[in-house]
Amino acid sequence: MKRSIVPIAILFLALSSVLSASAFHESQNRPPVGMERNEFSMRLFKILAGQEPGNMLFSPASVHIALSMTLNGAGSSTRDEMLGILSPPDATLETLNAETAAMVASFENLREGTALSVANSLWIDQHYPVSPRFVTDMERSFQAETASLDFNSPTAAKSINAWVSQATNRKIESIIDRLSADMRMVLVNAIHFLADWKYPFDANDTRNRVFHTSTKDIRTPFMNKSMSMHLIQVPEGQGVLLPYTDERMQFFAIMPDTGTVGDWLQGQDATLIDAVFAALEQPKTRVELSLPKFLDRFEKPLSRDLQTLGMRIPFDPDRADFSGMHADGLKDLFIGEVLHKTFIRVDEKGTEAAAVTAVVMRVTSMMPTGEQMVFDRPFVYGIVDTETRSTLFLGIMEHPQAP
Repeated sequence: MKRSIVPIAILFLALSSVLSASAFHESQNRPPVGMERNEFSMRLFKILAGQEPGNMLFSPASVHIALSMTLNGAGSSTRDEMLGILSPPDATLETLNAETAAMVASFENLREGTALSVANSLWIDQHYPVSPRFVTDMERSFQAETASLDFNSPTAAKSINAWVSQATNRKIESIIDRLSADMRMVLVNAIHFLADWKYPFDANDTRNRVFHTSTKDIRTPFMNKSMSMHLIQVPEGQGVLLPYTDERMQFFAIMPDTGTVGDWLQGQDATLIDAVFAALEQPKTRVELSLPKFLDRFEKPLSRDLQTLGMRIPFDPDRADFSGMHADGLKDLFIGEVLHKTFIRVDEKGTEAAAVTAVVMRVTSMMPTGEQMVFDRPFVYGIVDTETRSTLFLGIMEHPQAP
């Protein structure tokens, strides 16, 4: 059967741990770290996809880690609400911290040609009486770098942005424009991914062809390859998996059979990500693949989207309880903004991607053979970590632009 998969949507960019087929099967015998996080990923992704026309890319892993850091300073109903959204029922903060630490630690021993770095930092207004215990928790559980700055100085934001640039290999140069008088703390997560394909595309085979966006047809460079690969079967859609040099990391692309990616996504849930991992257990199929090269950047404040997801109390200055951040246990902070930026480049050699999430704390008052796939219209893609089953990026590609 011949299939044509058309890319207009960057639906997923996730990171997947597949050290080997045997390692993958062994991992099925123990509870995967990231299973519940995938539900968080898909729910937030659908909220974003439902309101953002055009290309969209976000990192569920980065957002999750940044919010998990913030959760460590929460108390009472604020803590309960955040924990309920970030973790499965009956989970504890200690369990969540341990799972996050284990996931990040597992990225340290990737094979040559595949690199994934996760960095965290805590920036504190030098005039704010921060809890020493909270600082210790950030350093121990998240290996966060901590720094005290004069938030009234114009150089304070520059210091944070310089850290962001370094942590993302200069792919994201900044996350915050300036620090205002009511800001007391900024918690930042940064992720950088750089990997070569296990089977690179030949640049001599790259050809321009038509990509059908939701509004018009455009011509853009397509990479082409004929090889055996795992097919992804999902309701009313189909896709492929492409391994990086460390096969733990896998890129995937999924395209709906008909209609728009946005409409199709609204009928999906976390089982869509499960289907990506399930595909690795199936025999490979010979595929004639055409995939566009692309480079994309995306940024969006996520406060309203997280409130739509159900995380409302932390953003309410009258109800938020982040007493764990204050040295005397005062309830004087709330989440003012959650800022998010991403970057991705996909070409013949491999993939580079980066994400930054900043949680800004404000004071409450002034206070088969013949199979063919041509991704020439909206499609879903990603990178998955099959060992921890964690989603690192999710996005939508409406209009590919060559690197």
